[in-house]
Amino acid sequence: MSSALVQGVRRVLTQRARSASSPARAFNTSAAKRGGGGADEPAYLHAKQMYDVGATKHKHLVFGTVALALLGVGTAIPIYAVRFQQKKAGN
Repeated sequence: MSSALVQGVRRVLTQRARSASSPARAFNTSAAKRGGGGADEPAYLHAKQMYDVGATKHKHLVFGTVALALLGVGTAIPIYAVRFQQKKAGN
């Protein structure tokens, strides 16, 4: 009989703990739930290998070419802007 009493007390205590930990108010909406697997789902849905940088063939060549292209563009834009301003000013 004492084990039944202990189990009953445990049940009552767990129910009270659950009800005490839940908030009294909740935010509810009537709008339909829009779903998705996550923020990156569309990208990985169609191109799972797209962002696998480790599997890129000729990594050094590809990233070297990209780095040189970015360096070239980053240098050419200010030079063009200075020449344009100087031509506009008549210097």
